[in-house]
Amino acid sequence: MKRVRIEFDSITDVPDIWIDGEQVIDSKQVPDKTMNNGLVSMDLHWKTNDYRVRDKIFDLKWLTNDGSRGGLHQESFGQRTPE
Repeated sequence: MKRVRIEFDSITDVPDIWIDGEQVIDSKQVPDKTMNNGLVSMDLHWKTNDYRVRDKIFDLKWLTNDGSRGGLHQESFGQRTPE
């Protein structure tokens, strides 16, 4: 299972997002569903390593239907990822 899965048809669409197999953002936003989180922001900075190791950053923030905050943040500054 993938840690993070992101799906969208157009860059202007709200993406559907799953973390560890659980959908945390549903672009359909059906009011009577128990999971009705709202995406606040999603940032991804990733470059291929060349003669030097490149920084990589992923930051995801959302609000839950009860008003609390959720999120996921990972970064790797100048570190090689395990093979």
